[in-house]
Amino acid sequence: MSYQPRERFRTTTFVSILAACFLSSLLSQTTVAMECRDLEKAGVIPDVLPASACHELSVQVDIEFPSGSPTRGSPMPLRAVTECPKIILSRKPEKGQKFVVFLTDPDAPSRLNPVAAEWAHWVASTEGTTIQSNSKTFLPYAPPTPPKGTGAHRYVALVYLGDTSRLSGVPSASKRKQWGGRRHAHAVASENGLQLVGVDWFTVEHK
Repeated sequence: MSYQPRERFRTTTFVSILAACFLSSLLSQTTVAMECRDLEKAGVIPDVLPASACHELSVQVDIEFPSGSPTRGSPMPLRAVTECPKIILSRKPEKGQKFVVFLTDPDAPSRLNPVAAEWAHWVASTEGTTIQSNSKTFLPYAPPTPPKGTGAHRYVALVYLGDTSRLSGVPSASKRKQWGGRRHAHAVASENGLQLVGVDWFTVEHK
């Protein structure tokens, strides 16, 4: 009889832990599901990523320009995206690995006629939670320059996790069209064994 309170405490604690884990998992799944719907609604799936990719997302990505922080495809004026943005991540990568951002435009020269897509805009990495102009850079940032009258272009920041010490296939600054012939940023990342962990995007239009 003297052990019943202790056993009840242990049982209650165990049940509480299970409930917390279940709730955390449920919230995580809900967040990913919302992300999937957002990506599909914006056409990022399938234009930039396969449908299976959204289920891999585990890192929140925030894009910060000096004049604003776009998210989920919100529009930015041309003058506001001339400087390299900061990519803020919700956690650090695992030890020995890095986060790397691929910024890509699937709407070159227009969403209706994307014959030059995808256009490579930036590739850089970090061991921390911020990717910016002074981070390890594989392809320098090129500001969005959508042709006049071609509608809103999507600029998609794809964040991957992995070993970048032998990163290959990233085009030179003079061969940004179609990622140097590979067409898709996700293809380059996949060839390097990188794992997609986060996505965000913004739009720019030259009226």
